[in-house]
Amino acid sequence: TIIDGLAELSATLKMEKTPRSIERYDISHIQGYGTIASSSMLLDGFPVPRYYRWIRIESANVRTGHSDDFASLAEAIIRRFGLNERQGREEKGENCSYSSIPSSPLPDVVLIDGGRGQLAAVMAAIRNSTDPGRCEEILKRVTFLSLAKQREEVYVPDNPRPLHFEGGIFSAAMLLLRKCRDEAHAFAVYHHRSLRSSEYLRSVFDAIPGIERKTRKKLIEKFGSIEALGTAEEGDIAAVEGVDELQASAIIEHFQKRNLSE
Repeated sequence: TIIDGLAELSATLKMEKTPRSIERYDISHIQGYGTIASSSMLLDGFPVPRYYRWIRIESANVRTGHSDDFASLAEAIIRRFGLNERQGREEKGENCSYSSIPSSPLPDVVLIDGGRGQLAAVMAAIRNSTDPGRCEEILKRVTFLSLAKQREEVYVPDNPRPLHFEGGIFSAAMLLLRKCRDEAHAFAVYHHRSLRSSEYLRSVFDAIPGIERKTRKKLIEKFGSIEALGTAEEGDIAAVEGVDELQASAIIEHFQKRNLSE
């Protein structure tokens, strides 16, 4: 059960009290571009969507067509906790401040996607922050873990060996951590599907001259989807406010050409 999982996690980690909130971080991208960190939270074992976050990674070193989970996770964490990473960035001539993200209560546990390397990168970023007082507060109040996918191993900072739970990967604690991981992953997948959908929508309309943003919105509101627009009658398209007969004809012609090429 959830209660058993939280109790086992507390006992294994030798925490002063049973944790209630677990915040999970997952990195995703589209072929190395559009890297985001997704954050989800479980409170008493149940999802709390109001604390879910998408953090678009801003570091120039990450947005070059190559994924870098270490740097991405480090950036996400220091922005989440209101820190600035100091070491190395000034030497590279980078801006040492990231844009802020909405604040939320400190979690009892932060669960990082990955193994020892990802967790070490996150801890190094926190310890190298420009605010020692805030760093000390976070390390005192928040327990950091990482969950490696390949062997379902859980790591804590500064320990090369994975945690051992009674019952192994089928223990109540592991089931709870996997639930948290899967929630964050599903949230990240949903975000990237939304991105791809919006980018596809823009690419279709950009190929049709003279269709302004307001008109695009009205067309989608009228027909419901780009696929439905592609099968609509010219007269129905021209009836939409802001669309004249020439534009309606251009839309029909665009979809006819696209269908022939597929």
